[in-house]
Amino acid sequence: MSDLMPLSEAHTLPRWRRPEALLYLMAAAMPLSFATWSALLNNFVIEVAQFTGREIGWLHTVREIPGLLAVFVIAILLAVREQVLAVVMLVLLGAATAVTGWFPTFNGILGTSLVCYGAIVALWDALGLNYNQVYLVTGSLTILIALFAFLAYPQFEAPHRQHRHIVLRRRYWLFYALQLMAGARRQIFVVFAGFMMVEKFGMHVSQMTLLLMVNYMINMAVAPIMGRALGKYGERNVMGFEYLGLTLVFLAYGGIYWFGWGLMIAGGLYILDQLFFALSFSLKTYFQKIADPQDIAPTQAVAFTINHIAAVFLPAALGYMWAKSPDYVFVLGAGMAFLAFLLICLIPRDPDRGNETIFSRGMPLPVPAE
Repeated sequence: MSDLMPLSEAHTLPRWRRPEALLYLMAAAMPLSFATWSALLNNFVIEVAQFTGREIGWLHTVREIPGLLAVFVIAILLAVREQVLAVVMLVLLGAATAVTGWFPTFNGILGTSLVCYGAIVALWDALGLNYNQVYLVTGSLTILIALFAFLAYPQFEAPHRQHRHIVLRRRYWLFYALQLMAGARRQIFVVFAGFMMVEKFGMHVSQMTLLLMVNYMINMAVAPIMGRALGKYGERNVMGFEYLGLTLVFLAYGGIYWFGWGLMIAGGLYILDQLFFALSFSLKTYFQKIADPQDIAPTQAVAFTINHIAAVFLPAALGYMWAKSPDYVFVLGAGMAFLAFLLICLIPRDPDRGNETIFSRGMPLPVPAE
């Protein structure tokens, strides 16, 4: 990947070497490791590392610290191209996943796509697989794909050179606030929803992975419908529907503890939760409409850091709450989701530069970025 090529000339390459092929390849390499890590994590920490709610909370708090530091990626981009940095991150992800099974303790764990789910469901019991084998294989595959992406593709030059400094603009304030709430909502689900399925209902690896596989299959089927809904109804309506639905889902999670609802209802809520989460791409399209093109990369880095502010502090704190009253965690999640809904009501029907919020009407357009 040493030669440079403008995107305008990429059409002269064979299809497998074009930018979209590289994007597909890297998009497949990431979940190859991360989906495996996610599918096995809750069983691994409960069955092998003997975690409780406190330990799982601290694990995710520490895991999210690099996300809090994402703003410093802007400094790295002064010396390293985005494409090269993406490949390096894939290698690190693969390496960390590969060695996860070597550290079946609290301190050890802190140090370290659909095909993955299907393979785990089909082979875990049949071949007597263990955590170390699966983590090692999928992590190594991610590393191999990343190395192929580095060697086989040129470095593509984007038409809009991204700013290499921190970008904080007052007119993006609503986007920042929604990123903060999205990070809080994500942690309630990522940390505690799956943990509940294993801790309360005793789901095995193959069962938990089957649930995830069914969930992703449903998401793949309805994704085009979600995209058409966004185009027809706009970001405000789609995100409003998402967070009202999440408010009800989190309250229903609490109902599992209040009313003794069983595994089938819990699994249905888990899938419904993920379906609502799939609508979160509408926040990205909202930002693309209101942002200057040169602001996208640095602002996304800042937004990623903002998103992880809640991700760093919530899991550890809520882990202690979980140990006393798991239902309170989901009630808090419902409150956060409803607060996000109120913020979404501030998005105009047709967001654009100069029309970022309902309070922007009649204000002068921003000066184009240089």
